[in-house]
Amino acid sequence: MQLDQKKARQDRYLDKIAHGEKRYENIIKWLQVLKKHDELTLLAIYKATQELIESLMDILAMILKDTNNLPKDDYSNIEKAFEQEILSEEETNILREANGLRNRLIHSYNGINDELALKSLKKLLPGCKQILARVKEWIKNY
Repeated sequence: MQLDQKKARQDRYLDKIAHGEKRYENIIKWLQVLKKHDELTLLAIYKATQELIESLMDILAMILKDTNNLPKDDYSNIEKAFEQEILSEEETNILREANGLRNRLIHSYNGINDELALKSLKKLLPGCKQILARVKEWIKNY
């Protein structure tokens, strides 16, 4: 890969990371002001959650492509990244659960239990932030 192509690719990673970090910060801020029956803030949290997780999944697909692994669907990409030791077992579990949460939020499978969704989100947030930080480190060696 030529230098200008490599720089453009690194910039694309950084854009995805910045978007994920922005959504992470939004979620943290909005969780602090969320009140019972506050549908507007709840929907904003859910949308930001979807975008945070989509950023992580996009980054993972990019990493796979850049390590000569053909990206596929999100769950296959998570498994491939674990097999290739790109992700730790903990990160793999976080991304599996996060992707499931995103799918439930998007498709509203059997309705959404807000209490469970928020509990799951709060549990996943630190891991998502950790993965974003690790990708930043990975890019330095890219």
